[in-house]
Amino acid sequence: MALKTTLTRTGAAVAAIALMTSGAAFAQAPQAPAAQTQAEPVTEAEITKFAAANKQVNTIITKMSSELESAPDASKASEIQTSYQQKIESAITQEGLTTNRYTEIVQMAQADPALTNKIIAEMEG
Repeated sequence: MALKTTLTRTGAAVAAIALMTSGAAFAQAPQAPAAQTQAEPVTEAEITKFAAANKQVNTIITKMSSELESAPDASKASEIQTSYQQKIESAITQEGLTTNRYTEIVQMAQADPALTNKIIAEMEG
């Protein structure tokens, strides 16, 4: 159950980060229609990379949440989010995943109990 909560928190954080950067992403490249975009299956190597990245991302999200709770205003909250966005992206890429692939894996794990179980096994292993 803890991983499902973690994946939900991670998914929410990644979605928030995607929203913060979506203007630049949409300006740089047109998006393919959703029906044509299907994520590749997750490999065992990606599960290992994801588990390592997810551990770091969750630590970062916990710190970010704590700072956001004490932010005096929206401007400071935005600064905090921007700072932590960079830390999250760095943690993901250091483990050999792109932020897009990390997000895909989060979404697939939320929809696929078998994948969730593989990730749990890797994180506990």
